[in-house]
Amino acid sequence: GKQEWEKAAAFYTTALQSAPSHYFEAEGDAAACFSNRSFALLKSGQLDKAFEDASACTQLKPKWSKSHFRMGEVYRFRGQWRLAAECYREGAKCDPNDPSLTTYLAEAE
Repeated sequence: GKQEWEKAAAFYTTALQSAPSHYFEAEGDAAACFSNRSFALLKSGQLDKAFEDASACTQLKPKWSKSHFRMGEVYRFRGQWRLAAECYREGAKCDPNDPSLTTYLAEAE
């Protein structure tokens, strides 16, 4: 439930706090933690924080399809379908073979 997702988000927060500085450079490994924490925050209902992490993920790895997927998910949960579709479309450009992006894009359009 919600508590488990909050624990997961706390775990990723700890990981980010202890990560070396080069993880936060362009294409850095912190993007995966931001992505995963964004998902956990989304599932626990913390949409604003989930958005912040999805944004950080996209800034670190703009060519990673999952970063755009995470942004799309936040917009989808907010009911902002047009913005969600834009994110899914951008993610599909990065990885045209990702079935999740294709499915969610069709749903958002």
